[in-house]
Amino acid sequence: MKKYFKKVESVEIDALLGELDTIETCLDKVSAPGEIKVYNKTEINSVLGVNEKLLRRYRYDGKLSYTKVGDHYWYTQNDIDEFMAKYHRKPFA
Repeated sequence: MKKYFKKVESVEIDALLGELDTIETCLDKVSAPGEIKVYNKTEINSVLGVNEKLLRRYRYDGKLSYTKVGDHYWYTQNDIDEFMAKYHRKPFA
């Protein structure tokens, strides 16, 4: 089977490395030891018990706060806590 590779210019590599540095810096600020936990989309789906489509709807409707870095969405524990408090319903009885 043939393998195809795309030639990548050094300018593109430099741009990607710059984005990775930005992501790393953001994550270091948010998830320093003893600080707030940060979740990616797979982890947040598991924490909230929802699928990716519903998570996307929560984002687009402004119900769930997030941080977007590049093409990736990140959620802090504070985002989850605010979401849960806002949509918490007390028992009827």
